[in-house]
Amino acid sequence: MLGNADEVTEIITDISFHHKDICNRIARKAIDQNLAFSWENLQDIDGCVDDDLLKQLLIQSYSAFSKEDLEDMDGLYDEELINKIYQLKGIALEERELGLAEGITNFVNYVNDLTFEEPKPVPEKKPGGFFSKMAMAFGIGEGIRQGINNVAGHPVRKFRVGDHMRVKYRGQEGMIIDINDDLYMVSMSSGSVDSYSENQLGRAW
Repeated sequence: MLGNADEVTEIITDISFHHKDICNRIARKAIDQNLAFSWENLQDIDGCVDDDLLKQLLIQSYSAFSKEDLEDMDGLYDEELINKIYQLKGIALEERELGLAEGITNFVNYVNDLTFEEPKPVPEKKPGGFFSKMAMAFGIGEGIRQGINNVAGHPVRKFRVGDHMRVKYRGQEGMIIDINDDLYMVSMSSGSVDSYSENQLGRAW
């Protein structure tokens, strides 16, 4: 006899890396015992067991799902599975479609409501006429671009994946293969892979 859903979830996630076959056996026992998992539990189990077993666990756990849980599932699994869970919950397909439409509308309204601050004027002597207007247009455009990057969570970076770099304090060269937060992962010509901050790197060519 298995324990409760939280205990089963913890066991599966703890051993899944080396023993997915055992995780599948535990999932089958949970299905046989009709054990209901929370949406949070199933998110943790996702990837730890075979997809067909996860789908069965989703279906048998329908009674534990809230309306917000169902909305979170949309787009993560195929339409047939999601529709089946809605039917088991006694929610008409029309209500689901209305919920999706409302979510899309809210997102569009959110994007439309985004505002970006124009860059504050620098107290310097400015060129007049045509050049002044060009400078202002460039400043506004740059402010909008920076605002979009900030909203999207993508800081403006000096380098990109694939750039050939030189480590300033070592003089060794390599190529950027990944970017993780503020660090660039560089595959060095020596064969090693190291991470560096932006100010530690310069373009090789």
